[in-house]
Amino acid sequence: MAMLFRGYEIILQGRDPRDAIDISSRACGVCGGVHSSVSSQALDMAFGVQTPPMGVTVRNLGAGAEMLYDHPIHLGLLAGPDYSTALVSVTNPEIVRKAENTSAPHAHVHGYKTIKDIMDAMDPLTGAIYLEAIEFTRLGRARCATTCSASTRTRRRWCRVA
Repeated sequence: MAMLFRGYEIILQGRDPRDAIDISSRACGVCGGVHSSVSSQALDMAFGVQTPPMGVTVRNLGAGAEMLYDHPIHLGLLAGPDYSTALVSVTNPEIVRKAENTSAPHAHVHGYKTIKDIMDAMDPLTGAIYLEAIEFTRLGRARCATTCSASTRTRRRWCRVA
């Protein structure tokens, strides 16, 4: 759970409660879908709305799609390059030399023989893991867009406030 105060509680004061879905999604540049989903669930509780089974299914599909987006972007594109050969060789070349001679655990699963092979795969713009992460974030975002647009249409029908 993040403990950083971002002030969204203050921004939302005095607004239509349904605005929380769209405004809170801006709390994070990576995981906006999660914030939207939680806001939507909070509205259901506040309005006393029982989410229909298909609505729960759509939300679960959206959460899965969001995970397909969030994890690759964080691990492959934001954090991964910090451990890449391109960056580590500049700051700590001795680590790269050691990585060349260190076998990668579970190489039979992922196909990288040494730790340096993994580090090479994390190189920004050229590494296999980096490029694969770009593709998975694209697929995850496309799935989110499909699921969330269906969810938004459904939410508008459920959350009519007089």
